[in-house]
Amino acid sequence: MKDSPAPTRRAHLAIALIVLCTTALACSKSVPKDATPSADSAKTGTVRQLGKDGAPMAFVPAGEFVRGSTNEQARRALDMCERFTPGVCGPDWFATEQPQRNIYLDAYWIDTHEVSNAQYDACVQTGACPPIDRANCEVWVPKDEEWRRLSPTVIRTSFGAPEQPVICTTWRDADTFCRWAGKRLPSEAEWEKAARGTGPDTFPWGETMPDCRRAHMDSQNDGGEGCGTRVTGYVGVRAESASPFGAQDMSGNVAEWTLAYADRGYYNNSPARNPINSTPSERRMLRGGAWNNPPTLLRVANRSAFPPDFRTVYNGFRCVLDAQ
Repeated sequence: MKDSPAPTRRAHLAIALIVLCTTALACSKSVPKDATPSADSAKTGTVRQLGKDGAPMAFVPAGEFVRGSTNEQARRALDMCERFTPGVCGPDWFATEQPQRNIYLDAYWIDTHEVSNAQYDACVQTGACPPIDRANCEVWVPKDEEWRRLSPTVIRTSFGAPEQPVICTTWRDADTFCRWAGKRLPSEAEWEKAARGTGPDTFPWGETMPDCRRAHMDSQNDGGEGCGTRVTGYVGVRAESASPFGAQDMSGNVAEWTLAYADRGYYNNSPARNPINSTPSERRMLRGGAWNNPPTLLRVANRSAFPPDFRTVYNGFRCVLDAQ
């Protein structure tokens, strides 16, 4: 399973996977404010500024969606992996995404963008959120196949712009922020539905392979990691990344913490209505892909799991809110 921080090439591929309304970037779009969002009055495509952070959130209506991968999709994922990272993936690599089945979810709202540095800093200023521990944030070094702490100065200067997504977050950091905002972290199923829509598409925008117009990623055609920048990208600037519900950067930029505990076989036994794995384990699930991720791990069905206190330059999050 793609869930171990052990210093191997496989771990590198897994971690390499992995909103700004507080600045003019998002707030300038005149998003309506609504303190009490109603599932009855909202529809697909509705966006409102919700929560204490005032972030724009997209409405996801109640109903079924297609979760996971078929055998054919898993085979295509393996072929994709061999194309971009030869010799890394094995036949069981994508087994955690199976079986594919229809899942019903109640209505909810999801942040249209990943939580930004500006948003997180606003929570820190209130005393509700702890400052990010940049001194213990790690980066994967492929040539040495090991994790190393990155200089706090480098993190501040290269990853610290207000418009960039907050990184180096533990699961607890993410959970604390969402609770402060009056929201919560998404379940895996909520994350996946918001990313892919109700159908079986491979990426949020459909079946077209990722490029740097749609995803901030490890692109062989655009200079490598972070589309040649080697850092995270600004949130809210890739309109072509949007999912059918209007959530951006569900593939790429940072991998996102979810509520769920890790369980390799959860899809075999999960309920078909509002599933969430709440059985404690040593890891929490992350979804999406990061700025140093190849296309294989940008697929919306891809799953990864890591220790909840593991800080890296690849991890961030977004929040959801139950519809009333």
